Amino acid sequence: MHSSDIKTGPFRLASARGQDWKAVAKQCLDGLGEIEGANIGFIYMTDALVEDMESILTLLRGITGIEDWVGSVGIGIIAGADEILAEPAMALMVGHLPASSFHVFRRDARGFVDLSSSGPSVEGWLESHDAMAAIVHADPRDAELPYLVTGTAADTGAFLVGGLSSSRVALKQVANKVWENGLSGVLLDQSAGVGTGLTQACSPISPVRHITECEDNIVMSVDNRPALEVFKSDVAAALSGSEEQIEAHVFAALPVEGSDTADYLVRNILGVDEERGWIAISEEVEEGQPLQFVQRNTYAAMADMENMLRSLKKRVPNPRGAVYFSCLSRGVHMFGPDSAEVRAILDSFPDLPIIGLFANGEINHDRLYSHTGVLLLFT
Repeated sequence: MHSSDIKTGPFRLASARGQDWKAVAKQCLDGLGEIEGANIGFIYMTDALVEDMESILTLLRGITGIEDWVGSVGIGIIAGADEILAEPAMALMVGHLPASSFHVFRRDARGFVDLSSSGPSVEGWLESHDAMAAIVHADPRDAELPYLVTGTAADTGAFLVGGLSSSRVALKQVANKVWENGLSGVLLDQSAGVGTGLTQACSPISPVRHITECEDNIVMSVDNRPALEVFKSDVAAALSGSEEQIEAHVFAALPVEGSDTADYLVRNILGVDEERGWIAISEEVEEGQPLQFVQRNTYAAMADMENMLRSLKKRVPNPRGAVYFSCLSRGVHMFGPDSAEVRAILDSFPDLPIIGLFANGEINHDRLYSHTGVLLLFT
């Protein structure tokens, strides 16, 4: 391979499974092959290996010569056509982006943290570049997370694509170092070349209504009727089945006002007050805010994914690589054990190097989502 191949061709992808992190890292490095010219790396590992994340990162930087790495830990990871859960595993993807077209960063409650030992700070890079997108990872435990997402999108002008770390042990991210808490990732300017798409796992089962009385995350009335009465009426009209089945598959959705794609944020229904007719959901709401109810549905989810992929195919016909963030509720739990979710992506983009994470929540543009899949393609 010539050094120019990785600059003009696809990203390189490799993965490995096993208890010994050194053996897993070696298998991944061997699987990447010749990577001369690569200047950015993505790393995702299952939580069985997370305690060795710092050692793994040190080894990768030393062996590959690639200084800039971003990634996260997940209960499950994506590596090509494989969705790997419940076993020790790691995936790497490396490639070349135009010099200075990207900048690795971290942000916490105090602001941006400079991760570069040389070159511009985050603010300095932003002064000379128009950030088009950012691939980000975040800690779901961080109380400042909603602000970190909206603030990062507003302050950088970037369209965020990412996921919240998921783990049964330590929750860690990679952004040139290993971090906990906060948000981190890589900013990309227009010359990096990307396309993005969002797919939902839930479909509406009610018309869009409006909250007419609420407090914090408690919805008291909808369209001037008790919220629980509206919920029961809407759900009964659309669904049949036991109360337990309905509770497991029906969610509140907050339509994104101004969206030209009828986008909505899915939120869990936390509980109901039968006596008062109130509903508690996992998001603070305001009077006048639109609300509808949605159902998690495998067939609708796959149809929505296929629509997203058709749209992306028109915009990015020949991508070089991809990063995909899927909710933990999707994957095997929704589409079955044969990696049907990522295989659908590969049906549209054969031989695409794709890496990713089963996340504790997804980030798209400037919002936190759940039950979604968020895909970024490198053009």
